[in-house]
Amino acid sequence: MRGIASVADCRELYRVSGWGDTPWTWYCDEAHDDEPGLNLSEPLRVVGGVGYFDTRYPAYDLGYLAGMLPTFKLMKHPNDTYEASWRRHMSDGVYLVAESRTNAANALCRLAVKMFDAGILIREGSQTP
Repeated sequence: MRGIASVADCRELYRVSGWGDTPWTWYCDEAHDDEPGLNLSEPLRVVGGVGYFDTRYPAYDLGYLAGMLPTFKLMKHPNDTYEASWRRHMSDGVYLVAESRTNAANALCRLAVKMFDAGILIREGSQTP
């Protein structure tokens, strides 16, 4: 799905952020990752159970990510690469950038992970340094 980040990027962002209140969900059977038929290739909106999928991850779409992040810049380059970037102040040199060749949501999801790793975003319930 074009407007939703990949399961790998969503899994990583969920690990660092704990953000779980998305309308979309990735369903995975991680014990059988080598069997593509046991993993969904697109996220779903599901009410109730989904059977044999043992793991769920929030699926982050562009709208959700845009609402959760501080001001950022998102560009699509002529080579179809998406770039998401954030700068604290022009003078302090704090600048983060993330790219994706697949979609804008992946670039934004990767930028969010970098922001958590850099301490710009803090996981809810965490103690600040």
